[in-house]
Amino acid sequence: MKKLIVIALIFQSSLSLAADKNIMDQFQKLLRAEEGAREKLDGKLIDALKAMQSLTATKRNKNLDVELQAAENKVEEAKNDMTENHLRIDFLNTFTTAIESTSLKDVKEATSNILLDLAHKQILSSSENGNDTNLWVFEIYLSIAIKGIMEPNENLADFVKKFMIYSSIRDPRTPTDFLKDRDYISR
Repeated sequence: MKKLIVIALIFQSSLSLAADKNIMDQFQKLLRAEEGAREKLDGKLIDALKAMQSLTATKRNKNLDVELQAAENKVEEAKNDMTENHLRIDFLNTFTTAIESTSLKDVKEATSNILLDLAHKQILSSSENGNDTNLWVFEIYLSIAIKGIMEPNENLADFVKKFMIYSSIRDPRTPTDFLKDRDYISR
């Protein structure tokens, strides 16, 4: 009887390790995708800067100010996209490191506590260094979405990816509209 219990515990432990590895693999894939997007965004930024630099100031160019403003808007858009990408990479690195250091027997419960802890650390850090961001708001909103919206069999990494697309980290959006726009996942 003791042998069966030990075998069952070993089997359960190996299933848990496989699930943990699967979750970590999914988050690493998500992180690699964001890192890959960085190159494209950098190219977009360089193209916008080159386009702005190519404008010429001549007496004949009466629309230079309008053209400069349009070009500056494109640079700002590319810059904002780069900033969001960097915030996503930083968040995913921090989040996956925190996930790795915990047991994920109950994914929803563990991630909710991890996100609460990350939000707390973010607020403390920003008050110490004066670099205030909305990352803590994003983390709390994501936690609320995971607890209330994520379906029991839904892939955590896919859910986080969808929420990051819905709500930027720079300018977080509440989970309300995310809930309205979601289709039911039946797996």
